[in-house]
Amino acid sequence: MQTGETPMIMIAAGTGIAPFRAFLEEQENRAFPGKGWLIFGEKHQNFDFFYQKEWKYWLENNQLNRLDVAFSRDQAEKIYVQHKIMEQANEFYQWLNRGAHVYVCGSVAMGNEVRQAIYRTIQTAGGKTEKEANLYWENLVNENRIHQDLY
Repeated sequence: MQTGETPMIMIAAGTGIAPFRAFLEEQENRAFPGKGWLIFGEKHQNFDFFYQKEWKYWLENNQLNRLDVAFSRDQAEKIYVQHKIMEQANEFYQWLNRGAHVYVCGSVAMGNEVRQAIYRTIQTAGGKTEKEANLYWENLVNENRIHQDLY
């Protein structure tokens, strides 16, 4: 985990959110200022918004800068975390350009969709060709700024 001055974008679905709670607890315990963005998805907000009170607390106390949620079954059209990335493509790209590390935790299928959304974000928000987007992505990987725990 990168703490302190390094921004982090945490993307999770379901129980994949658990490690990010620990990230913020550690950050809070060490009195590091928050530079974090959580994008979380589950089926229903009323039943599946894991650690909701903690996320709101950390938002209020500046340990977390941004929280976007995607509850796929709360409306007719399914909304997933990759949709939230694409909706916020410009800001997501700005975070990447500020050195953000991206942490993805959840199912393999979700991880694949997130990777594609990030790649599209690099192309669209970054105004990059396919070749340039590939190079940008490779640089993120080589700089160890993409972290995935997929199962």
